[in-house]
Amino acid sequence: MPITFGMKKIIFIISLIYLNTVLADSGITCGPANNLLQNADDVKAVACEEINKSRQCKSQSRTDPNVVRNKFQNFLDITESPEQIERLRQSWNGNIAVNPEFKKFYLDRSKDDIANKVAPIPLTSWLGDSKFSPSAKDRSQIKKALIDKFVAYSQRFDCMPTFELKSFNEVHPKIIQFDDRGLRNLDKIAKLEFMKVEMAQKENIIAAESKMKAISNLSLESSNIDGIEICPTNPEADGAGFPIGKVQTKEINEPCAGNFRKNFDNNKYDFKPDELKSLLAEKDAQDLASCIKTRLAKGAKIKHITITSSASALNNKYEAEKKFCKKGFLELSKARAKTAQEKIIPGLFNESGNSNYDLSTVTMKLNFDGSNKDGTSGPCPYEYKNRLEVPKPPFDTEAGLASLDENRYVKVQITFVESIVSARQNFSIFQPNYNCRKLQIRCE
Repeated sequence: MPITFGMKKIIFIISLIYLNTVLADSGITCGPANNLLQNADDVKAVACEEINKSRQCKSQSRTDPNVVRNKFQNFLDITESPEQIERLRQSWNGNIAVNPEFKKFYLDRSKDDIANKVAPIPLTSWLGDSKFSPSAKDRSQIKKALIDKFVAYSQRFDCMPTFELKSFNEVHPKIIQFDDRGLRNLDKIAKLEFMKVEMAQKENIIAAESKMKAISNLSLESSNIDGIEICPTNPEADGAGFPIGKVQTKEINEPCAGNFRKNFDNNKYDFKPDELKSLLAEKDAQDLASCIKTRLAKGAKIKHITITSSASALNNKYEAEKKFCKKGFLELSKARAKTAQEKIIPGLFNESGNSNYDLSTVTMKLNFDGSNKDGTSGPCPYEYKNRLEVPKPPFDTEAGLASLDENRYVKVQITFVESIVSARQNFSIFQPNYNCRKLQIRCE
């Protein structure tokens, strides 16, 4: 591909920015160098002007919220109507062939369902099934919440939403799991009998009901825009009332993970030695170090370490603005990831008692793009009036600004290799499991 004049300009500017960085780090103080530094600073200012202009975030979403609302309102109205359900019951294939988009708004149907003319189940009935869960909401509540979430999701991610229906597992909040490795059959039955007694205890029933109800209630709140969840209050059990064991064919060491968001205030990307020491002494860091210690003590092998970072779309200020430009979000996010890689992770291994662990042998995966793929996550907090950039509601208040904090994060996850066990060594894990339902919203 031929290099255009514009590309040459960009390459020239980047080269001079790099030169500026090298010179700044070198500590040269002689006169000619100072002149060169001044020239490089001038070029960097021009480059920042280009960056700040090109990275202005959108003041409004391109996705019309009214279009989204009307679309899903109409779909739900039609697909929930008794007349439409009866038409589909009588002739599913014929009606879906005419309106294929309706298929998504019902549960999957088998050939037998279609042949036997079983009525299709709308997704709101699936999520509002009181027989499945006492915490199920009224279908009208679910419908309203869904429409609101589709609209909110479209504005947050600037896309036309779609969705998929999923199942996921939750476990009892108090009853501890056990596995049958090394257990005689009589000992396993005894443990299952005890767990069955635990499951019937009033306080444990209440604890499970509270957890499952909280999951359903929380998912309906407007702040949770990624879908709706519903969980039963009865765990999966066999005919004898015992929890169903989940067969394991691998020795699984769950990842060790932590989020250091609170340590990276707006504009912060590095730590002085005393700041790093304080960070590593905090409970979150100590818990993560303890997890690493436990896994390595068991002989677990590290598969890789993943660092995921992001900035909010608030303009950089102070030292961050000088170093990365006002809208150098990708550079700020990358610097945070590098700080985690070069300072936090070695510090965690030191705290875990593994200071001699050779981290150079570990694959490090850095993702600093953010959900917006420009180093940021979350909404744009600005609008433009008379060519001036100003905070838009609700980000013109302290509460609005605080709501952007969730988009600023530095997540660390240490993933371990799963060890395959021989067939004769397969084992089962027993714990009350609750098979939940979820409608997951995503972009088309």
